Amino acid sequence: MNALNPISAHSSLICAGGGKFTAQERIEIDRLHLSSKIIQMDVDDTLLTYLYSKAQAFVFPSLYEGFGIPILEAFCMRVSGPFKQ
Repeated sequence: MNALNPISAHSSLICAGGGKFTAQERIEIDRLHLSSKIIQMDVDDTLLTYLYSKAQAFVFPSLYEGFGIPILEAFCMRVSGPFKQ
């Protein structure tokens, strides 16, 4: 989330799926003054496809899943992202 601070006022981070933010995540979002830039939503396949088509980048932070379907979906929609092994 720290990386969002220098991002354009016209950009947002959309967290698709994964459930609502935890209390700790909300505290961190508020601490960084990013409440207006970060949106959490549950999505169906149609909305997810639309979000991929409009995305400037794809981020898939996971400590448990090294490589997953969301990365392949983003790749198929030609959305770039920072990936680390």
